[in-house]
Amino acid sequence: TPPIEGLKQEGTKYGLKEGIFFSKLYQQGQEIIDEIAKPEVKKVMVVGAGY
Repeated sequence: TPPIEGLKQEGTKYGLKEGIFFSKLYQQGQEIIDEIAKPEVKKVMVVGAGY
């Protein structure tokens, strides 16, 4: 079987709750990365770090 099919089968074993949890976690991670990527935020972080 292709890897994706295997992953789908694994996913059903653990149930939807974990899948939803991990997708939310991933989305939050992306949002944080987007925030950090903004130049203004970088400046604030650098100032906060004392550089």
